[in-house]
Amino acid sequence: MVKLYDDLSQSLYEIHTYGVNIETREIYLHSVGLDHEGEESGVESQMAVRFVKNLHTLNSISSRPIIIHSHSVGGNWTDGMAIFDAIKASPSYTTCICYASAESMSSIIPQAADTRVLMPHTGMIIHEGTGGTISTVQSVLSNAKWQKLTTTQMLNVYAERCLKGKYFIKEHTTPTLNEIVSFFEEQLHKHQDWYIEPDEAVYYGLADGIFGEEGFKREDLK
Repeated sequence: MVKLYDDLSQSLYEIHTYGVNIETREIYLHSVGLDHEGEESGVESQMAVRFVKNLHTLNSISSRPIIIHSHSVGGNWTDGMAIFDAIKASPSYTTCICYASAESMSSIIPQAADTRVLMPHTGMIIHEGTGGTISTVQSVLSNAKWQKLTTTQMLNVYAERCLKGKYFIKEHTTPTLNEIVSFFEEQLHKHQDWYIEPDEAVYYGLADGIFGEEGFKREDLK
């Protein structure tokens, strides 16, 4: 009994410390600390490094499916794209389940997974990234160029996953990336922070289903 308790304690320690359950092939993607203002740090380098290591560890063991549990308020673009690229490159089938919020970068990361699932009360927020610099004119122009590039990349990520979205098929029959990007640009111009409910996200093609609904119950996500 003592041995069993020790093994369980060690397993729980590893899950909470490293964010991975090797037996069940589940990764927990969440903040690893607070920022300088005491708020959740969101997507940053420590989160990205830990996630990539965990994903590589599971893939080195086998190619069985992996479930990613994501709970994050968004965060840094480059660190988020490191996570995105790692998921895209995974030889194992990936399912990303989003909890509470899929905001900003945390709405982009799930788009890399094979299956994207939202919990019933998950809110998705899409907006352009923010950034700025107080320096020379050249620095300001360089920063603006970078912001434009990342916005283009972001819109393309969404658009590629929305090609089979019911809304776009209804509107265009065989939608193109340009048509979908134009729609997103219009919504961002109109709302700036575009709030999307789970059923809307599925309708647009930003998610595949809502947890608990037909085809997306726990036993279906393996």
